[in-house]
Formats: sequence, C-alpha cells, structure tokens
Amino acid sequence: MKCYLLALLLAFSTMAHAQTKADEAQIKSIIDEFMIYDASTKTFDFSKLLARSTEDASWVNIVGMYWNGRENMRKAFDGMFNQRNLFKDVEFGRKNVTIRFITPDVAVANVVSHVGEFYPPDGVNRGTNVVPASDEMGTMVFVKRGGKWLFTAGQNTIVDARAAPDNPIQAATSKK
Repeated sequence: MKCYLLALLLAFSTMAHAQTKADEAQIKSIIDEFMIYDASTKTFDFSKLLARSTEDASWVNIVGMYWNGRENMRKAFDGMFNQRNLFKDVEFGRKNVTIRFITPDVAVANVVSHVGEFYPPDGVNRGTNVVPASDEMGTMVFVKRGGKWLFTAGQNTIVDARAAPDNPIQAATSKK
C-alpha cells in the first residue's frame, strides 16, 4: 500500500511540474503581449493584454499613478502612450522574466525591461526634461481562472543604477 501511495505521489509531482511549464509559457505569452508597438500607426496596442486580464485588474505606474479596473487601465495606457505621445519612438526591450507560483492559481512575475530615454510629460524635448535610458523592474500578478491565466495587478519601478552597487543582497553573495 505504501509503495502504491509513493508511486501515486511521484506521478502527481511529475504532472504538476509539466503543468507548471505550460502555465509558465502561458504567463510569458501574456507578458509578451503587454505592449505591442504598431510601427505603421506609431501607436501602442494594449488590447491583447487587457483581453487577458481580470475585470478588476490594476496597475501602479512608474510615478505612482493608480489605475483600477480594465477600462481605466485601457484609458490610462492609451493616454500615456498614444494620446500624449510620451513614449513616441522610445525603444523598449525585455531583458529578463522570472515567474514564481504562489499557489497553483496565483503567480508573480518579475520583469526587467530596458526603456530608452523619453521626455515627460508629452514626449517633447524641452532641453531639461529628459529621463535617461534605464532599466525598470515590473511586478505582475496573475490568477488562473477557468484553466486560463489572467493578469490582475502590476507595478513598475525604475532601476536606479547608482544604487545597484549598494544592494545588500548582492554585497552578501559576492563576499562568499
């Protein structure tokens, strides 16, 4: 009986691992759809991300603005990226994604991206308003509903390159 239970546990752990790979791939595809740039119209399209989000999804942007609900997120992203042209011709590039499953139905992704320099508040260079190119760290929370992963909350922060050498975790691991 004990051997049967052990074999059953091993089989379930193997199946859970395989499902995790599929789940991870689904989450990464949502992250890839977060912001799609259409070069022909010079606009950003957030519709795929929003279609794969919960109705009550929320985002805290890089300067602390809180956008609650799918429709408010759509308006805010469109306003920042398309109406104001704040990020017109700004290069974006994904550098790293790590995903951690909190439960079988909840996952947190940490996404490091590179953002080229831009000019707030409207994308116009006024000589003193440049935000230098930098990396940013985004945290995205996903929930699994009906067998599908959905984005439900996110936040992004500029990675301050001046502070990075003083990160106590990196300092502790480099001394070992």
